Amino acid sequence: MYNNSNRSSDATSGRESYTEVYIAGCVINVMFSLTAFAGNFLVLGAIWSTPTLHKPTNILLLGLSLSDLAVGFIVQPLFVVVLIYEVNQGKYPVLRLIFRSIQAFFISATILTLTSVSVERCLALILHLRYVAVVTVKKTLLVLCLIWLSSAVYAVTFLINPELHRSVSFSVIALCIVVAASMCSSIYRICRRHRNQIQSQSQPNQQAFEMKRYRKSLVTMMALLTLLISCYTPYICLRAVANFADWTSTPYRTFLLRLSASLVYLNSSINPLIYCWRVAEIRVAMKKFCKSSFRR
Repeated sequence: MYNNSNRSSDATSGRESYTEVYIAGCVINVMFSLTAFAGNFLVLGAIWSTPTLHKPTNILLLGLSLSDLAVGFIVQPLFVVVLIYEVNQGKYPVLRLIFRSIQAFFISATILTLTSVSVERCLALILHLRYVAVVTVKKTLLVLCLIWLSSAVYAVTFLINPELHRSVSFSVIALCIVVAASMCSSIYRICRRHRNQIQSQSQPNQQAFEMKRYRKSLVTMMALLTLLISCYTPYICLRAVANFADWTSTPYRTFLLRLSASLVYLNSSINPLIYCWRVAEIRVAMKKFCKSSFRR
């Protein structure tokens, strides 16, 4: 009896030692929730209101912005509520189920959509002239629907069997990172080979211009992939250690997991900045969308 009371008092004091950090985490997540919502809303509005941007690549970026917007508008506010509950040392079993399921749904949609973007860019380079006929807007929308359906099934696995959910999550994330990295590597090799051919054969400037455009797409994909890996790796590693290394639940473990989760959500705030930085068409469309919105 004494040991149990002593353990509970240690846990309580452990939570109290992180109270100020949790409060700071709430403030930071509220700020990044607003930036994620605003940035991705502008990207969505720019692509939706500009008919010339209704291309397969931009449709996938629209789906990526939609999932990132949901992270900022739904997941992060729920995460702040979870942090408040933990600061007050309250139990939240129902809220935990809701939060983890919604988080799994939108995070999965983000990762799968980003992987689809890398595959689409690689197909554009491999198919070349046949790309327009093979990769269409309708097929791209169908892919997005399948991604969101798969994400819903993935989120349901947490409600059915948490152990199955963990196994599926690690497998899906690892597979997506491998596929995206492989697509970027393939694009780089093809671009380098074509560049060598252009330099040796003195081919027309049109092909050189296309290769330059594909290299620009490669840099954009590498930036998005690097950001994804940087934001997700700490959380994945900590979650793997917590689940498979028998790391007992302590305030310190909970604090590290919550901190790494905040880094995951940060990804949704930075993605729109990469679009603006790398894609001139989206940048111009966002300016026009902002001007038209203010006029209204």
